[in-house]
Amino acid sequence: MSDIKLKPCPFCGGESVVHVEDGVRVICEKCGAMTKCLVDGYAQGRPTGGAIESVVKAWNKREGQECN
Repeated sequence: MSDIKLKPCPFCGGESVVHVEDGVRVICEKCGAMTKCLVDGYAQGRPTGGAIESVVKAWNKREGQECN
């Protein structure tokens, strides 16, 4: 997870972090803005989805930019 690059908060410019607890979301440490919370499924004891990548992509998306 150390290679994850988060843009500053789009609302206040504050630093953001990936928060993992009962799901994954990105939260601004300054104003508290956050993404929706996503949860990966599990198979054979391992996560099967891309929750971290999805919330980071949503957080880093800016107006006028496609979110693929």
